[in-house]
Amino acid sequence: MSDRTFSYMSTDWLQGHEVFIEKFMEHADVRFFKKGEFLFRQNENLNELFLILKGTVESFFESESGKQKITSIIRRGMLVGMAGLNDYEGHHTLRCRTAVIAGVMPKEAVYEWDSAMLLALIQMQTRKIRATYIQMMNQSSQTIETRILNFLLEAGLNEDEPGPVEIPVSIEFSKQEIANIISSTRERVNQIMNDLEKRRIIQTEGKEIRFYPSKVRNLLTLK
Repeated sequence: MSDRTFSYMSTDWLQGHEVFIEKFMEHADVRFFKKGEFLFRQNENLNELFLILKGTVESFFESESGKQKITSIIRRGMLVGMAGLNDYEGHHTLRCRTAVIAGVMPKEAVYEWDSAMLLALIQMQTRKIRATYIQMMNQSSQTIETRILNFLLEAGLNEDEPGPVEIPVSIEFSKQEIANIISSTRERVNQIMNDLEKRRIIQTEGKEIRFYPSKVRNLLTLK
């Protein structure tokens, strides 16, 4: 059976720190971002922290030739922009993959946080580091197909709501994006997804991928 103790998607590291979120929002402005808008761009000065309240953001690196490589998908509960606290400019670009609602606060406000807020911040970062390590260890022992199936379930998590009748989930990711996120190649991902489509596990149309979560889960139990 597949190990689901790690995540390909950046998830809610602040779970259990509701007081942190409340205090953060006391000094933050709520902003609405349209799909395709940027929270910040690669190598620019970061003067604000963003707490993602709703929606999905993609982090990508852009080479000198202009080629973009998605490195992670960020969801609700993530605090981003912390690289600006030490004036680090080697960060990636963050672009809204969907409409996004975020709490935005000047980075200078961090210097006025009490010990409880700072401790929650450290714990959040520790969770992130640990999860990244677990992901790397698990990926080394998993097949590419297992990585793809795990990713599909996570990417469709917000839409996979329980109900009397299961309906298919629809997500939008290119094969190159999936390859970048699961550390594979586009050619290999394309080969496996074509096979999954022949086996009627998924249906694809351009970047759209449709599937029944139960079919994906059932296949994972055989791994």
